[in-house]
Amino acid sequence: MMRLPASFASPEELCAALVEFIVAFKWLCVLRANDALLLGFDWPTDWTLLYQDDTVFNSDHWIDLVKDGLSHHSWPDSLKDFIHQCNTLKLPRKVIPSDFGTILQDIETSSCSLDQSSSGMNRKKLHEVERFSRVIIDFVTKAGISDTATIVDVGAGQGYLTHRLSTEYPCVAVDFDQIQTRYDSLNLSCQNYDKFSRQEIESNLNNHAMLSLLDSLFDYYHVDPIAKTFVTVDDDDSRYRIWGYLDLLSHAQIQEFMQLPVTKNAKLKIYATHCIKSLMSRVLESLVLMDRFMALDEMNRPKGFSDIGTRRITVKMLNLFDVAESPRNVVFLAEKQKVRA
Repeated sequence: MMRLPASFASPEELCAALVEFIVAFKWLCVLRANDALLLGFDWPTDWTLLYQDDTVFNSDHWIDLVKDGLSHHSWPDSLKDFIHQCNTLKLPRKVIPSDFGTILQDIETSSCSLDQSSSGMNRKKLHEVERFSRVIIDFVTKAGISDTATIVDVGAGQGYLTHRLSTEYPCVAVDFDQIQTRYDSLNLSCQNYDKFSRQEIESNLNNHAMLSLLDSLFDYYHVDPIAKTFVTVDDDDSRYRIWGYLDLLSHAQIQEFMQLPVTKNAKLKIYATHCIKSLMSRVLESLVLMDRFMALDEMNRPKGFSDIGTRRITVKMLNLFDVAESPRNVVFLAEKQKVRA
């Protein structure tokens, strides 16, 4: 069980469409924001209009895109078609409480009553733990194993979920704290802005613009940065505050860089790159989720059988968390079928 976009009738159909679209825009998937400032950077020809004229630049239009998937009437038709396809292909992320029976019936009042300070959890973690614990406890109860169940939390992290579940059942927390997920800001597909306000999105995009300019500045002078200090450049032409390395680059070098043709309308280029990639990131995430769901489904079929009645485990992919609180809100639920005597 899963919720498909309205235009698709089966997971297989959606997967095929996702793969076809992503292959067509593979160049965008591997693009970094500061690549827009490199010589030889090549957008689709009509997309270059997005950053050629700073007099018509409006950050609100870009925030509309990343916040609500809205295109502006002045944008090229090919870009509006790209945006439409992204919106059509991405998985729906709204929570449907009825997917979980009555488990989430009073979840809003219950979540608000939790004490953030005493629990040590932030709002996002409180939201996730409260909902996920309810689903797990409901699974155990319906399976009829409440008297003998022990819950194993693999990847327990700080143990917040384990602690909540341990009030109901014996629990074992398993985690490898020496292995941490690390991100390179230059290699991220792009940030998902679903949970941010308009003001937060604009601030985030401005920070990305400054960081991308900084990366391009170092590349231009072949600098290997070691220790960061802050440099402010008040230049009538650039109008940017640049983060620099005072011991490695002079004010004159930074000003020279900002006068290069490739940095003209740099902020506009980086805004456009980040916002378009943010939309693409939701399509990529949808493919990753679909791939996991299809893999679980295929492994669940005995060899030589394709009928759903032969499957030993019921696999569901559902939206459990409110996307405004936890943008990666999907949960996979697998339940072993009861063997009939």
